[in-house]
Amino acid sequence: MEYERLIDDVNDAQLCIDGNYATLKWLPRTATPSLACMAISLASWVIFARKYTSRKDLICDAQFTAPPPRNHQKYSELFGGKITFNQQITAITFDASYLQSQITHHDSHVHNQFRAAANLQLGNLTKHTDHLGEIRQAIACGLPKGRVTVSSIAETLSLSPRTLQNNLANANTSFQHLLDEIRKELALFYLENSNQSLAEIAHLLGLSDQSSFTKVFKNWTGTTPGEYRKQREGSVNR
Repeated sequence: MEYERLIDDVNDAQLCIDGNYATLKWLPRTATPSLACMAISLASWVIFARKYTSRKDLICDAQFTAPPPRNHQKYSELFGGKITFNQQITAITFDASYLQSQITHHDSHVHNQFRAAANLQLGNLTKHTDHLGEIRQAIACGLPKGRVTVSSIAETLSLSPRTLQNNLANANTSFQHLLDEIRKELALFYLENSNQSLAEIAHLLGLSDQSSFTKVFKNWTGTTPGEYRKQREGSVNR
């Protein structure tokens, strides 16, 4: 939770323990978060927990404030527990004993280096206003809806387009640069941590079709999304 803002500015996290159960809440920083934003975060928590404890048996219940998608079988397969929608909060609930699981991939020296670097990054964040974080979250949540323009994001944040662009200029960035950055981060995450098709990922990134996704991804990385996914799968299998 301490380093949540270094991952994204879409949400905060809160851990609550009640007897034998623990609940990790996903607290949005926007009034209308998309199901995609919620699902990505909760899924990443579970995937990383299993990976870094080498425990594939970790399961949890998952609940979302959003209405159910047409096909939510994948949710049950991933989380392993009860899945509910249209709830008051978005969260996962699991056996509190999981919190005592040992991290099997660890190196104390590297950990200290990363922790120091992360603390420095957090310190840098506090020197600035939250304008950039608010803009990032609005863009990330707007992508699957296809509503990501200067005007649409400004409207979401109750700003004028000029004020939005001034805030970005003060942060030494531009709307297009931030949009490309967020798309790239999400694209890499989807390709590495999901089985979604390239067409589905293109939609989640707010791109018109798979061809557009392939073109921009190759500009970012020098390779196509399909080639990148195969390379990552090959490195994991080794």
